[in-house]
Amino acid sequence: MNKKIIYLVVGIVVVIVAFFVFNSLLNKRVVEPPTEEPPVVDVISINNLIVPDQAAETEIFVEKVLLKSDENGGFVIIRREGTSTTTGTTTEEFVGDIVGVSRYLDPGVVDNLIVSLNDNETVEVGEILVAALYADDGDGLWNEETDVPLVNGEGLPILVSFTIMSQGDIDIGPKL
Repeated sequence: MNKKIIYLVVGIVVVIVAFFVFNSLLNKRVVEPPTEEPPVVDVISINNLIVPDQAAETEIFVEKVLLKSDENGGFVIIRREGTSTTTGTTTEEFVGDIVGVSRYLDPGVVDNLIVSLNDNETVEVGEILVAALYADDGDGLWNEETDVPLVNGEGLPILVSFTIMSQGDIDIGPKL
């Protein structure tokens, strides 16, 4: 009789242990979802652009554009040199003919942007052009009436002047 009780107790213990082991395996498979690494997102906190002096071509090279991550995208507008109209502490308008408009740019960093000149537009050696950064009004299309210049912390438009140079005058780095 003692052997029957021992076998019964051992059997019950084995069933209980098996139940807990099986249950823990099921819980791990059901409860733990697969883990994914969150995507790496560049957060841009300023608007800016870099445009070097360049040769007379039908395209303008913009080295780098920074558009704030928390705003709509925008455009790089290329204008002939002009004047700014300032009222108080803010510059309201940059006057100069538009000779080129970039494609729509999403917020973030854009490297090595090419902006084609408008049809029938040419640039000449010695000419000074201005690249200006404009905010999109939300439709993804350039509209001179509704897209407005982006401004820096002092309320001034983000503008970069650059000169059209002859091919031989451009410094492309150290000579080997």
